[in-house]
Amino acid sequence: MKRAGLFIAIVVVVMCAGGWASGEVSAPPKQAQAVATPAAQPVSISADDLKTLNDKIDTLNQSNVSNLISFTDYFLGGVIGVFAILSGFLLFRAHQVNKDAEAVLRQVEEQSKEAHKELEEIYKVKESIYEQKEKTREYLERARESMDRFVRESQLSINALLGELKAESDKRIQSLDFKINEAMTKIDKLSEAAQIAAKGAKESEENTEKIRKALDYFEEGNKLWWEGRYEEAAESCNKAIMLDPGNLNAHLGKGICLDELGRREEAIAAYDKAIELDPKYAKAYNNKGYSLIWLKEYDNAIETIDKVLSIDEKYRAARINKALALQKRGAKGDVQEAGEILEGLLKEDNRDADAARAYALFSRSDEMLSLARELVAKDTTLKRTFKRELEFEAYWNDPDFIAIVGE
Repeated sequence: MKRAGLFIAIVVVVMCAGGWASGEVSAPPKQAQAVATPAAQPVSISADDLKTLNDKIDTLNQSNVSNLISFTDYFLGGVIGVFAILSGFLLFRAHQVNKDAEAVLRQVEEQSKEAHKELEEIYKVKESIYEQKEKTREYLERARESMDRFVRESQLSINALLGELKAESDKRIQSLDFKINEAMTKIDKLSEAAQIAAKGAKESEENTEKIRKALDYFEEGNKLWWEGRYEEAAESCNKAIMLDPGNLNAHLGKGICLDELGRREEAIAAYDKAIELDPKYAKAYNNKGYSLIWLKEYDNAIETIDKVLSIDEKYRAARINKALALQKRGAKGDVQEAGEILEGLLKEDNRDADAARAYALFSRSDEMLSLARELVAKDTTLKRTFKRELEFEAYWNDPDFIAIVGE
């Protein structure tokens, strides 16, 4: 644009200069000197003089017209030149203005981009605030649910206390069950010893010594079992059986120790021996059914546990094991039947270890964890029990469950 304006101005100036050079400049004719004549004398002009005078006048007029045209040409050329210069200057200024406008436009675009970035940052901040708001809302909702649950639990505090007392009683009964059976065995053996004593002092002394040693081995096995030394405990029970093959508790204890060692088939053989000695021995049937569940022989497990329930239909541990076997088998109607069994157990008592197992099978995690934490705080031996039982299999890797029972 700038170059075009300058080019036009130069061309116009050259044209004007050319017109000025080509024009003929003639000096104005000298005026004829007036001839002083006496006023009184008449002037006599001949025809030739008159013609000559007219010719001079015509020549003078032509010269003046030519000079006027030349002046007009020069003037117009100058005006056009000035106009061309002004046009070139205006074009140059227009170019400058256009450049300035482009610079301003670029600046506006950059500011617009910066403003767009700021708007994006504001939008991100807005999204972050919204996410924090949602998280806060969820936290408040969880807090409200926890408060509602706390209120409900507080309202049931009296029933819970009674349940705890019953659970404590049941726990003590269960923990003493092994020793009670042991005591009963002692009584039975002592009775047998008394009968033997009637037949002969020597034979009585020998049998009594065997029974005493068998009981000592059994007590040793019981102690080792509580210490978690299952291999040694099983061996002690085995020694008791060798001295007194009819000792039911020794066979049962041996099976329990083998179960802890994961030797399920051997454990089942020990339980079968106890059942052979006493076909009504419900605990042996129940433990055998549990071992069969570990072996995934769910049909045999259910059949065996049904024998327990035919002996004692209220046996809670057996009912839990049957629900577990039904869930594991998963045949048509099994899950529904398992649910009915668990519902019945929880209606009877929802504060003991069996209730915790039922909650676990029901996948009612919060209630199970709360009850397990409460029970373990009162009886730390339940840590080992919960940690190894199949009912809690789904929670073995759960951090909250691990925090309760330990690694």
